[in-house]
Amino acid sequence: MEDVAEAIEVCAGTQADLTWLFHRSAQRLRANLDAVSRQQGLNDARDWIVLTALVERPGRTQLGLSNDLGVDKTTLTALIDRLEAKHLLIRQPVPDDRRARMPEITAAGSRVQAEVAKGRDLAEAELLANFTQAERELLRELISRIADGSCAEQAATQCDT
Repeated sequence: MEDVAEAIEVCAGTQADLTWLFHRSAQRLRANLDAVSRQQGLNDARDWIVLTALVERPGRTQLGLSNDLGVDKTTLTALIDRLEAKHLLIRQPVPDDRRARMPEITAAGSRVQAEVAKGRDLAEAELLANFTQAERELLRELISRIADGSCAEQAATQCDT
């Protein structure tokens, strides 16, 4: 009986823990995005994230892409190898650095990226179906401020005054 009480207490505590809530929310979103990605022939959401990064900001070397995505170089190389084997991207040499390579998305890669984005939008809409439009917009705004660091910057500015 004591174990059950402890388990209830732990679960209740996680409901107020913002880190836990973000983690669980991200897990739900990721599971949906993984499924949508697999429907388009990708391994999982990481493949789609690489393709999206190439669409949104082309012209980065693999090392630059690795840094921007926060993905280990070795892991990114494996992802790029897989995407290249599926003809979704190609690697071009960097003219001023013989050792560096610059991944570029192919037309097929762009089509897959766009299809997964549509599926992602539908999956997000399902997850947020019980929210009003105003709540969805507020949620995006608040999470964006946390993600881009503007909350911390704003708090620091307020503390200085």
